[in-house]
Amino acid sequence: MKILYLHRTQAVGVEAVHIRGMVDAARAAGHEVLVVGPEGTDPYAPPKAAAAGSPGLAARFAKHAPELVFELAEMVYDRRSAKRLAEAVTNFAPDMIYERYAFFARAGSDLARTLKIPHVIEINYTCDDPLVRKRSALLMGAARRLERQIFGRAACLASVSSRLNQRLAERDVPNRRIALTPNAVSRDWWEQAAEVAPEPLPEHVKGHPVTGFVGGFWPWHGVDRLVRAAAASRARGLPTALLLVGDGPERPRIEALVDELDLRELTWLPGSIPHEQLPHWIAAMDICVMPHSNDYGSPMKVFEYMAMGKAVLAPKLPPLTDVIEHGVDGLLFPDSEDGQGTLLANALVLALNDADARRVMGKSARTRVGREHIWEMNWSRIHAVIDLALAA
Repeated sequence: MKILYLHRTQAVGVEAVHIRGMVDAARAAGHEVLVVGPEGTDPYAPPKAAAAGSPGLAARFAKHAPELVFELAEMVYDRRSAKRLAEAVTNFAPDMIYERYAFFARAGSDLARTLKIPHVIEINYTCDDPLVRKRSALLMGAARRLERQIFGRAACLASVSSRLNQRLAERDVPNRRIALTPNAVSRDWWEQAAEVAPEPLPEHVKGHPVTGFVGGFWPWHGVDRLVRAAAASRARGLPTALLLVGDGPERPRIEALVDELDLRELTWLPGSIPHEQLPHWIAAMDICVMPHSNDYGSPMKVFEYMAMGKAVLAPKLPPLTDVIEHGVDGLLFPDSEDGQGTLLANALVLALNDADARRVMGKSARTRVGREHIWEMNWSRIHAVIDLALAA
């Protein structure tokens, strides 16, 4: 089968990992895949160094443009992309279109309808989910109408969480056309994870269990809650070293909090690490934490933690209860946080108190990922839904 893969992302970071995961899985299944995204994007390109220069024009526009102007630009982009897709079809002749859902993106749906081929839409959010950008109320009605239309046309909707499944049901999408496909890891990552050598720790954090986080230092990741939880566990006689891998706008505030809580001698912040090197850093952790999240997105880092056989602490939210059984694959703490990390601290104390339980949960988590959350398995779930749709 020839598959046209459409996306409207910058194809960097976790988005690039997800795109490569699904494209590689389709190719491993014997399909030919052509990736089409914004000009200049390539999910297989090496990450650009932060020091390489200032952000590109598109990134600056996305960050600073008024929301209404940005949404109008999305519509213009979609119309222009329709012309690019027409050219791609002439040369590629796809049998199916796979598309990451984006607001006001109808070109893929229209093309699939014209060619009378299946259209698969990957759902990472809907109009009803709070995003980083605060969408304008003026065009929300139009966005909802278009969303319902293209969801109704699709042969399969690949939803990354049970919360998004509920959103699709509210839009009258039959359950038989929905494939639950949380994030995953590659088979190679999973197979090699058990043999990865841990990154050597600096002297000042040795001698204690290591609690770690990997990801962007953004407000919605709640890294400050993890720092406060570590301070609380130390106050209860259970000090832990903190390994906080990543970078972002919250980093100065996190470093200030580390100093305020007198945790500098127990903390290591190595900065951003290339994705292919992350297994070594996760291997150095005893406990891996997702301090905070939203109730619809599937956090990539959790699957990487689990594949490495680590005990995972995460908030009790639908995307995480989809993939972690409390007390079996990890520890889930209530999401009714007050910002002080109190509930996370309780879970951290439990994990620090019982090294044997950590090992058992980590082993179970690794087994579950290998059994259920490999990219190729997601592709198989989508294929099964499409086969049923075509048969009907």
